[in-house]
Amino acid sequence: IVLAQGAFMAIGAYTTSQILGTGVGLLPALVAGGLIAALVAVAFGLPSFRVKGFYIAISTLALQFIAEWFFNNGRADFIHGGSQQQFPSTVGLLGPFAEVGTDLDIYYLALLGMLLFALLSLNLSRTGIGKMFRAVHENDLSAAVLGVNVFKNKLMAFGVGGFMIGVAGGLFGFYIGFIDPSYFTLDLTLEHYVMLLFGGLGRVWGALLGVGVVTLLQDTLQNALQVAASATGLNATSLVPVFFGVIIIVVLAVEPKGVLAALGKIKEYLRKWPFAY
Repeated sequence: IVLAQGAFMAIGAYTTSQILGTGVGLLPALVAGGLIAALVAVAFGLPSFRVKGFYIAISTLALQFIAEWFFNNGRADFIHGGSQQQFPSTVGLLGPFAEVGTDLDIYYLALLGMLLFALLSLNLSRTGIGKMFRAVHENDLSAAVLGVNVFKNKLMAFGVGGFMIGVAGGLFGFYIGFIDPSYFTLDLTLEHYVMLLFGGLGRVWGALLGVGVVTLLQDTLQNALQVAASATGLNATSLVPVFFGVIIIVVLAVEPKGVLAALGKIKEYLRKWPFAY
């Protein structure tokens, strides 16, 4: 468990913003943001040599607090370029070539990035590296007995995850056009884990499904409470976190493994229906 997604996204976003100022283009800037985030992730994964489980999560949580302090610290402006930064409205993918800037351009770019990382994750899980990752996840002691270099694979997992989140941070910054440390707090990390829990931990399609379900739930609740507020004259939109929290508890109580597991049960039921054998 890594509790520093907000920090990694901030590192990717601020790095992308600074690299864009050199005029190299959006794609090299996103890659640079991902690489810097991966390096920081590996550095904060070093405690995994001695600790594991909950204690690793706490060490990554420390990174979240350090990152918030760092990007809010004016004395570090010469490194990160300032707490508040504006992204250009249009930029070329490679230098001045293939400019993007419209909402549709950013949508297709984000969609391509998501599909690329999803395919990478799916194929990585089928390789020897992916099998070693899963062995370390299930039982690192047994994996070490079988000859797996546990520490090396943990650092590799930190690096791969940090790179993906760093690129996502750069894309997020370019999409909103403006970055501020308040966008990358612990709340963002918790929102990510809510999406993973909804979809199903440990599965690529579960992550994608969780993002869609949580986003639709948030928008539906917001719209429904706005309609209720206009009908009754009472402002109920502030109750969105309350209703959303109740839904989270209900979903986890009904199906702790997420929506993907629930869909699997429905598929199995329909496969056998109308017979019970």
